[in-house]
Amino acid sequence: MIKTYSSKLAPLVEDYLEFRAAMGRSMHHAGNLRLFDRYCLENHPELEHLSREAVRGWISDEIARGRGGLQNKAAAIRVFAKYLGNGAYILPTNTIPKKQAYSPYILTDEELAALLKTADTLESAHDPFLRETVSVLWRLLYTCGLSPLFSLVHDFFKIYLPNERKYSPNTIRAYQKSLELLLDFVKEKREIPLNKITFEMIDRKTLSEFLDYLETERGCSISTRNHRLQCIRAFYNYAADSDVTTVAHMEEIKKVDTAKEPKKLVEHMSEAAVTAILAQPDTSRQKGLRDMFLMLFLYKTGARIQELLDVRLRDIQFGNAPRVTLHGKGAKTRNVPLRETVTAHLREYLKAFHPDEGIYSDQYLFFTERGGRRKRMSEDTARHFVHEYGATARLVCPEVPENVHPHLFRHSCAMSMYQNGVDLTLVSQWLGHANLETTLVYAHADTELKRKAIEKSVPHDSPLKEHINADRYKVDDDEMLKLLAGLK
Repeated sequence: MIKTYSSKLAPLVEDYLEFRAAMGRSMHHAGNLRLFDRYCLENHPELEHLSREAVRGWISDEIARGRGGLQNKAAAIRVFAKYLGNGAYILPTNTIPKKQAYSPYILTDEELAALLKTADTLESAHDPFLRETVSVLWRLLYTCGLSPLFSLVHDFFKIYLPNERKYSPNTIRAYQKSLELLLDFVKEKREIPLNKITFEMIDRKTLSEFLDYLETERGCSISTRNHRLQCIRAFYNYAADSDVTTVAHMEEIKKVDTAKEPKKLVEHMSEAAVTAILAQPDTSRQKGLRDMFLMLFLYKTGARIQELLDVRLRDIQFGNAPRVTLHGKGAKTRNVPLRETVTAHLREYLKAFHPDEGIYSDQYLFFTERGGRRKRMSEDTARHFVHEYGATARLVCPEVPENVHPHLFRHSCAMSMYQNGVDLTLVSQWLGHANLETTLVYAHADTELKRKAIEKSVPHDSPLKEHINADRYKVDDDEMLKLLAGLK
């Protein structure tokens, strides 16, 4: 009987897969590792460790053979190398360039109406049935061109969410991203065209593997994982309400539970850390001026990154009370005052990047320019340079967290306001929270930080130590707990 893995790396591969199985992880990497094992047996028979030559040779061989699923193969060998450690070669994430996404042209309702109207007026001396044929054909293409899955996806995003639920474009964008990631995952896993995906291909096992992929390959947090799952569930609930044949698929999806999210204190930065990060961009250059102002704007307004990048010039008002209008979640808007320091930097930024624009312009405040055309800066662009500045700032200021991201400025703004005596109700309104409970995390974080600071300042042998120990105030007696909770 032929062994599944036959090269000298076989014991390492089998140990790795046993580990994944024991941890309850998906086994979709096994097939790609089997291909790698076969390549090593034929080309590197004496190889006993994961070398650069073998890994890159295998990827190059797969490219040369014109095989698909290269991103999945690279991910499989990358995760395997991280498991091995001890000098195993880890394939860089940018080794295989991503394919240029196909962007089809979508006809508007007006264009479709004009097209069908033209079809109804066609005349031909050679074909007396041309008008009827083309008219019926185009209508069939329009109404029957999508599979049941994608037809429901279309109605979900184009009719249900915007018209019936009245969701904002940003909320719809989050749902779209979740479905897009899932469909792309299924496409890569099965190595089929996107339009061949059906409801039957997305079961409980596939969805669980997709959610694991979000965590392990894309580095998503448990919170993001659960949010993606909620968006997918919402689509399946809509599909089941719209088409009774999809109810079984909805029940299959409902079997996948949300992951337990560990409770943790809200992460924020000290003023010293923020100052160190803001000092990193070279403001003598336009890019540095833009990057510094964007981070300052994030910190001083407490805006979400999406809210900030959605700001247009017409959303900014100067005068006696300078302010900016932010468009938040659920199509909610709020006005945030701009302090003098922010206003001064804003004027400098406008001189450099919007010298000829009026105050009622629809131009985005922050933009990128390609081919002479300006478009809204993407969240990924902002996250990238914020992370880079955070990494360099950490070299000069140890208070800077390891992973600096745009939302950290929002947390830091809120914590700074609370620590400086601003009432939580005002902080909640400033941040645009729907309810006050969301804002209470900052009060809890501040109280916990103070308690820990007091504990660290008291020597271990001090008699005061037992009076500030948090464990001293835990209720362990069942009857007492019931009494305090009103059960007795």
